Amino acid sequence: MQKLSLLFVVLLTVLLSNPGSAEQTNGIELSHQNCDSCHESHNAAPGQVLISVDFVDDLCFQCHQNPQQAAQLAPRVQPWDGRGSNHLAFGFDKFKRGYTRPVKVNEKNLVLQQTCIGCHDPHSRAPRKPREIAFDTQGIPISETPQFFAEVCYGCHAGPEAVMLPKITTEAGDIGALFGSRIVSSHRIGESGKDRPDLPSLIGAAVQGPLDCTSCHNNPDPTGARGPHSSIYPALLKSSYGSEMSGNLFGERSDELCYGCHRRESILNNQSFPWHREHLRGLFVATLQKKNIGSENRRQQGLKFLGLPNSPDQITAATSGFGQPTACATCHDPHGSLEHSALIRFDPQVVMPSSVGGPYFRRTSLRHGTCTLFCHGYDHVQTRY
Repeated sequence: MQKLSLLFVVLLTVLLSNPGSAEQTNGIELSHQNCDSCHESHNAAPGQVLISVDFVDDLCFQCHQNPQQAAQLAPRVQPWDGRGSNHLAFGFDKFKRGYTRPVKVNEKNLVLQQTCIGCHDPHSRAPRKPREIAFDTQGIPISETPQFFAEVCYGCHAGPEAVMLPKITTEAGDIGALFGSRIVSSHRIGESGKDRPDLPSLIGAAVQGPLDCTSCHNNPDPTGARGPHSSIYPALLKSSYGSEMSGNLFGERSDELCYGCHRRESILNNQSFPWHREHLRGLFVATLQKKNIGSENRRQQGLKFLGLPNSPDQITAATSGFGQPTACATCHDPHGSLEHSALIRFDPQVVMPSSVGGPYFRRTSLRHGTCTLFCHGYDHVQTRY
């Protein structure tokens, strides 16, 4: 027995001192194979901690923000400069984290939190991948084999304990509710472009793979670590996306994220919806371009199209913004809609009830429907499209 124990110690020493052998034997990546890479010796000096969970991100960044290490071994996570967004509550620093959620999985206690180890298990056989624990759209653990990134994201972003997010109108910021069974329409996880031949705007090459959270939430810098670590854009998005009320991003750039999968030309040619162009470019601008009429007549022409008074003087202050450009986010929610088809979920900061109620949209046939709402100074009452 003593000889066997001695043999085990010798073998373990050889494995830990030989990177190639250790990697081939246990499958753990080179940068995570040695305990000494992250942990202090058991003979640490008095007062010296072995490892502090509060500062674990700093430990990760010793390799993942080190230019030499990142180039050779570790995907580089860009330091956050306070602009855009990141997946830690206060940036890549030592401050108190803003969200924790204790869960029990297979009789083991786990804490989901806004740190690197909230999503990654540094002791796993594949530390670059998220934790192998899947959650359903209600935030309940279901297995240890996630099929999509979304099933990892649901751990913090679904159910009654979901982390609060800005500009989320679902109860408690529950993103999972917009992908559950009660949803009327959504960017369904796992769906691909070939499943939707009814959408003429889809770019074939961009939507062949299955939809996942990382389809939109991803690092826009191709030289950095993939996944929703940090972004120069809000909400960890890989492209720019804005609403009418965001103020600092509007016009063509507000919809760049959407145009990554939907052909701009198709949308502006009204192939999916008869008035896409007029909404996105503005009624009067679109009228001018479509009818090739002089700019001095474009407002009158636009008013005539909708059967409104032909004189601009009759448009009161209540019609502020009438005919102006809008953004995709005014009418659509990129996650989904509990009430309407076609991802219709009106921005409550822009779209209000009409004179008879609403706001709501009713689909009458493919690419056609009616709107009852008040928007941009125009009272839509079962307005047909």
